Amino acid sequence: MSENQAGDQPAPGPVAWVFRAFSLVAGLMVAAMMFITTFDVVGRYFFGRPLYAAFEVTEILMGLIIFAGLPLATAARENITISILMERLSQKAQDLGTRFFELVCAAICFAMGWRMWVYGARLWRTGDQTLELRVPIGLLAQVMAVLVVLAGVAFLINAARGRQLLPAANASVE
Repeated sequence: MSENQAGDQPAPGPVAWVFRAFSLVAGLMVAAMMFITTFDVVGRYFFGRPLYAAFEVTEILMGLIIFAGLPLATAARENITISILMERLSQKAQDLGTRFFELVCAAICFAMGWRMWVYGARLWRTGDQTLELRVPIGLLAQVMAVLVVLAGVAFLINAARGRQLLPAANASVE
């Protein structure tokens, strides 16, 4: 699904710019995780002093990066697809099937986001926090819920437009 055909380029617009900015933030989280891990290893093995809470920050960033990847992969239609049956259908049937499954995936994302939000609210009420930095776990769950809902929005936009919101990672942007 991620192959761009002539005339099938994602249109620039405010929603695409939001996803591109979001992609930059996700990249910064990856870079932060890389630097934290590097400083922790250097501190641990050369100075005998590991970076305080490095494991916890890495754990939080890993979760956020995974959930941040959902809307980004969805917007570029780079989700995992099984095309054994789709290749045998006409182009119109493929397009209809793709739009149908994007709507189903959007509904699943909205349901998951809602349940994650409810669970995050419960964690807020009980006051659950991470051990070292005391980051509220409810906040993390609700941020992840918003990211899942954003993936649902990307599914809806792709279904409505009939093409991906962002260019695929392997596509050349002209």
